[in-house]
Amino acid sequence: VCRSHRRRRLVVLQVVQMATSVALWAVWVAGIATPTNMIVLSAVGGFMGGMVGPAWNSFVPMLVPRELMASAIRLNAMQFAFGRALGPLLAGAVLGPFGPGATLFINVVSYVLVIGVLVVLHPRTTEPVRGSSLWNQALDGWRYVLRNRSLAVVPVCMFVSGFFGSSIIQLASALAEEQFHRS
Repeated sequence: VCRSHRRRRLVVLQVVQMATSVALWAVWVAGIATPTNMIVLSAVGGFMGGMVGPAWNSFVPMLVPRELMASAIRLNAMQFAFGRALGPLLAGAVLGPFGPGATLFINVVSYVLVIGVLVVLHPRTTEPVRGSSLWNQALDGWRYVLRNRSLAVVPVCMFVSGFFGSSIIQLASALAEEQFHRS
């Protein structure tokens, strides 16, 4: 995907995440949830979540003028932090009275809303980066990060927390009910 198609990349990533959430919901409401299929689906969702963060970060410059970039980056970081804090709170409020199926379904609806916004949004266009391929640019970036140990810690921590941390949040209600017999 060309670097100038950031919105399209975000839509595709959000659709894949939504499909994973639909699968989680369907497996749960169909009564065929097993630890294996829930872990696999959650891991796919966690992996996709790890790809969405950088995609959003690269999309922000297309939405605001250069002079507002610092504020936009802070606002973007705040909305992610707010979503991570508010999401489980709202899930807990829905989980008690309506159960895991409703919680998983609301998650699916949240993706529909985000995808809808992305579809109607008209970001500024950017010039595609000329020169080496996107693959070579990515490899150059990774080489730079790996040469600087202080920078290398960041992607490792992001991978571990995104892959394992996000997955456990999605599995928490199923584990509570199936393993600990608690709602």
